[in-house]
Amino acid sequence: MLNYFNQALTIDEYLPLLKEQATLHQYHYRRALSHEVHGGDLPTLKILIITELWCGDSTAIVPALQKFFENKSAGIRMTIRDQNDELMNMFFNQWG
Repeated sequence: MLNYFNQALTIDEYLPLLKEQATLHQYHYRRALSHEVHGGDLPTLKILIITELWCGDSTAIVPALQKFFENKSAGIRMTIRDQNDELMNMFFNQWG
């Protein structure tokens, strides 16, 4: 899984690809709350988001995750679903 993470897009690489969705992404980013994690620091996290550029759910969720994990020891990367069949097949089950 680490190999997929390392090959995935950073936020800075992902944002220009959004084109018309970029405005909506920025809107949700500005509205997202930044939370301080209490009770110690988070462990180092690597978060791999499987998405598509047109996905409305991602347009709302990715900016919130981006804001939440800013300035924390976490890396967020995006991979485009339809360009990664091998990765997607790892998550399919008998229901599709």
